[in-house]
Amino acid sequence: MTQPAKRRLGEILVERGFVSPDQLREALRIQYQEGKRLGEILIEMGALTADELNWALSELLGIPYVEFRDEMVD
Repeated sequence: MTQPAKRRLGEILVERGFVSPDQLREALRIQYQEGKRLGEILIEMGALTADELNWALSELLGIPYVEFRDEMVD
């Protein structure tokens, strides 16, 4: 039985329309130079929100993402 190909975070971010391919390339260049995490770089660039990163990471890891709001919790 073969396992599905592992997807990369950047692929998911572009597929979902959270970042453009150009933004991803720039962030990957910075990541190569500075060694920071991709999501952290994209947030610092203003290309991505923390919420969008969390959605993409949940998809990558196969874990449902739940966003809690004050009005939802009793």
